[in-house]
Amino acid sequence: MRPHNESRLFVGNLPEVITKDALRRIFEQCGEVRDVYIPYQRTKDGRLTYKSKGFAFIEMDCPEDARVGIEIWNEKSVFDDGQKIVVRIANERA
Repeated sequence: MRPHNESRLFVGNLPEVITKDALRRIFEQCGEVRDVYIPYQRTKDGRLTYKSKGFAFIEMDCPEDARVGIEIWNEKSVFDDGQKIVVRIANERA
C-alpha cells in the first residue's frame, strides 16, 4: 500500500459534463493544483463517453492547500445544477 497522501482530494457529486479545466479553475482558488483526474463512463463495448462518473481526484501542491479546498468547497453548490459537491481527503487504494 502506498503512503497516505494528504494533498490528494476526492471530489464527489459532480455533474456528468465536467472538464479538468473547470475543476482546476475552482481549486486554484485554494492553492496550486498539480493534477486533475476525472474517470469517465464507458459504453458497453468499452469506448469512452466523456461523461464523468460523478467524481474526480485533485492533487494539490501541499496538504495545507488541500485542507483549504475542503474548507471552501465541501458541501457547496458550485455548478448551475445546484447540487452540493463533496470534498475530502482521498482514500488510498490497496
